[in-house]
Amino acid sequence: MNKQLGATLLVAGCCIGAGMLGIPVVTGTSGFLPSATFFVLAWAFMALCGLVLTELVLSFDLPEVNLLTMSEKTLGRYGKLVASFLFMFLFYAIMTAYVIASAVLLSDYTGIPFGLTSALFVLVMYLLIAKGLRHVDAFNRALMLGLIACYVLLVGFSLPHVELQRLQRAEWSHVIFSLPILVISFGFHNLVPSLATYLEKKESLLKRAICIGSAIPLAIYILWEYIILGIMPYVGVEGWKVAQQQGEPISHVLATSIGYPLIIDLASGFTLFAIATSFLPVSYSFLDFLHDGLREKKQALSRPLLAVIVLAPPLLCALANAHLFLRALEIAGGFCAVTLFGALPALMAWKRQNDPALASRFTIAKKPILAIVLLGTLFIVCVELIHELSV
Repeated sequence: MNKQLGATLLVAGCCIGAGMLGIPVVTGTSGFLPSATFFVLAWAFMALCGLVLTELVLSFDLPEVNLLTMSEKTLGRYGKLVASFLFMFLFYAIMTAYVIASAVLLSDYTGIPFGLTSALFVLVMYLLIAKGLRHVDAFNRALMLGLIACYVLLVGFSLPHVELQRLQRAEWSHVIFSLPILVISFGFHNLVPSLATYLEKKESLLKRAICIGSAIPLAIYILWEYIILGIMPYVGVEGWKVAQQQGEPISHVLATSIGYPLIIDLASGFTLFAIATSFLPVSYSFLDFLHDGLREKKQALSRPLLAVIVLAPPLLCALANAHLFLRALEIAGGFCAVTLFGALPALMAWKRQNDPALASRFTIAKKPILAIVLLGTLFIVCVELIHELSV
């Protein structure tokens, strides 16, 4: 039971991150009902991808397995190369968004220049991940306490200010373009191989952890949207559009659009905790990914040097363009996440089922379901491609 609860919370915690800062901005002009509808659609698609990935992982009779191993064994060396490229691109894009959002927040709050706050945030993260998991875990627990406290207080103080008439607006024309960020906001799939080992490959426990764990962020996101759209005046719609065009996180919009200082402070605190609690495990897992990938080299790189390789590109991208926040999340979700955790596992599961001895191991991930996943992936990629071309 403790492992089941832990796995469920890990899935939930992995989802909640910088996506929360982008969701209200990209959906703000559409209204509450269209946004909530697409939240449910994005959750259902990503949960389905998680279940497909679960059955794929459990179809391998290996003590431990990861996405690269599975792609190499099913799709060959080129499949592994594609998976490696997508993995690196995805997490560099996500970390770039984290650095920008945290630096914008700290700069707005303290008056320190954006470049300096970016460097300070990355330096703190570097010192933690270079020292090892023990330091990351201890710091992350303290951050989680702050995250929970800020969220509870934020909800408590914000609900009395929600005006229901502001939630009645519904403009469906552009909400479809929010799908890439909504998809990345339900990203937990890199954890599935590790959770399979943690839960001793008990399929029912793993599937339950995925369904419940990903549903927790769905409820949190809908409540978050309810609060933000209920307290933000629609007369400031141009502020929403400017934020979308400039790639600003929601904390920046709140600070310039509403007159409740306590809510702004709590939202800022929640934002910073949300970024840090996501950035730490993502950057640390990326470091381990590089460490494993370079293990066979004659001269293995040290952890401090690998930490530089992990953190330097996101910092440089943030310094080059401080308005990449939403674009980074859109590209990460619209191209990388759905391909890496949707299309590739579906293709691998499809190929595995060509072996009659393995076909019986797939109960959800039958070929009709895999076709739905592949079509859904293609649809989201096309949505993001159209959006990028229009931008």
